[in-house]
Amino acid sequence: GVLAEFFIMKIPVDINVKIERTDFSNYRNVADVPVPSTTENKYKGLMTVSKRLLRLEYDEGTGIGGESLKTVVSSFGDFVSISRSGTFNSSLFFEEDKACDCVCDAGFMPMNLRIYTKRLLNKLSPDGGKLELDYTVEIVGNLAEANSFKLSFAPANCGS
Repeated sequence: GVLAEFFIMKIPVDINVKIERTDFSNYRNVADVPVPSTTENKYKGLMTVSKRLLRLEYDEGTGIGGESLKTVVSSFGDFVSISRSGTFNSSLFFEEDKACDCVCDAGFMPMNLRIYTKRLLNKLSPDGGKLELDYTVEIVGNLAEANSFKLSFAPANCGS
């Protein structure tokens, strides 16, 4: 009922995130094919579920200036957003085969980013699941990055 909407529980979850990033910002000619870098991390996070939204939040530790880095992944089915706060604040939006204009605040000046989602596989559910995104980032019409973002999660084991 209406009252239940006010008491949304945050459920502990174990999250695994793997990111493969190809940085084209120093790309000068065809011979300089950039090599992708890959990071994989495990986080303890919280899941919130409401009628139309599944939300995961996790802390990524601390940034260069000691500020906490927090990520929120929100799933609306065919549409996903990832917001990060900390050193850089960004809100990225993903919809398969679509380009979205997004903003990244680098502290000194906000930048417009164009995010083109090549592939979005959203298998997130309250029982766990995975999200896979393949996307590019353009800054002022120039290809800056090609990324693959893979997140999987499961409710945390109370015994661990």
